[in-house]
Amino acid sequence: NNVFKYRLYQEDCHLYKNTDANVVEYLKDINLFSNRSLKRKILLEHSPLNFVLSPDNIYQIDKFHPDDYGKEEKDETFSTLIQILDSIKNDEDVRNYLINNFNLRQMAINSKLL
Repeated sequence: NNVFKYRLYQEDCHLYKNTDANVVEYLKDINLFSNRSLKRKILLEHSPLNFVLSPDNIYQIDKFHPDDYGKEEKDETFSTLIQILDSIKNDEDVRNYLINNFNLRQMAINSKLL
């Protein structure tokens, strides 16, 4: 697969717990991969808490619900993602596109996550 080279699983994540707010979340920190430049990395993510660790490399997606698979409504998430990836495939730094079009860093700041 030339598009998705790595996947992160729970064991690759940090466990975040806030018992006061009843929050348990697995956070993905792509900054840990010091041998991989962030210029060409995109983290597909649904959880706003993950925006904190690498907000300029996030493409926000809806959470996948297996029970909804196969229903009549069409999920455009991946067809949209494919179009975006195709448009930036030759960009030296994908963060420029993500910042200019989605600016999740500012969203995280506005929501007081950063």
